[in-house]
Amino acid sequence: MENLKTLLDVNDLNVRFHTPEGIVYAVNGATFKVYEGETLALVGESGSGKSVSMMSILGLIPLPPGEINGGPAFYRNRNLLTLPEKDLIAVRGKEIALIFQDPMTSLNPVLTMGRQLTEAVIKHYHVTKSEARKKAMEFLELVGIPEARGRFSNYPHQFSGGMRQRVMIAMMLALKPSLLVADEPTTALDVTIQAKIVDLVKDIKQKIGMSMIWITHDLGVVAGLADRVIVMYAGTVVEEANVDDLYKKAKHPYTIALLAALPMINSRRGAERLKTIPGSPPNCHHLPTGCAFAPRCDFVQDQCWKCIPPLESVADDHFSACWVDVKTGALRS
Repeated sequence: MENLKTLLDVNDLNVRFHTPEGIVYAVNGATFKVYEGETLALVGESGSGKSVSMMSILGLIPLPPGEINGGPAFYRNRNLLTLPEKDLIAVRGKEIALIFQDPMTSLNPVLTMGRQLTEAVIKHYHVTKSEARKKAMEFLELVGIPEARGRFSNYPHQFSGGMRQRVMIAMMLALKPSLLVADEPTTALDVTIQAKIVDLVKDIKQKIGMSMIWITHDLGVVAGLADRVIVMYAGTVVEEANVDDLYKKAKHPYTIALLAALPMINSRRGAERLKTIPGSPPNCHHLPTGCAFAPRCDFVQDQCWKCIPPLESVADDHFSACWVDVKTGALRS
């Protein structure tokens, strides 16, 4: 990855939430980069810290009860964690856009789709209403809204779930961001609509030339979408690799277990039952002393219970946080 220019560089990010039940250790030392023009997938179970990582970087978690330590998180040589609120607001949307899981939580139900689209364009580009309307219409057509001109005065409830998500994508892309953060944007949609939204985002990404972070719990979705994958567990990055290496040569037991749980249409698996990961993720109020995945791991050794494994290089552009060589089942030398 040496020849690619870094767009976002996050180092040792730690996020805590102070609750009546105690401190929730949501993100623990997350370190990753996003390069210009690439798609990075953040994968893991619910509560693994994927969404919180990005929300905290963009100043979207309340402080308190949230608390952010570590960093920096450089975006084009600006540390987002120390930017004044006014400057951070200018970055959000215009330079870094977000699409959330449920568009109905992001769209105002009492405003027309057209007004919400044009407001976003006017706010960030300071153009006239007619210019903003023209730009918004172009992007509605780009994301495949049928009869876009006639739907401009419709309200969110008059659109299907898939159409609402397309409008959200149009709203973000109208700002022509350098980085799009998609937080499980297809989870609430049926499978056929999911595939259409994924293809749509891939196509528009190529046309605009932006980078993208796709947050998901589903490794199956990212196979044909991402360039690199980061797997998170209990707030920690446990594996990072390009997408082909991750699927063919996974090095962390958690990644291997996730891949084994994917349904596959091939003759090798036949009538085998899908594998499951035993147990549950750890309580983020009380993380274990050693590896957080140790209680659920098929490769666990004594060392795993004692110390947290660091994220280390195990091959070219491939990193894993595990004491064990999963190929041999022995401790790494």
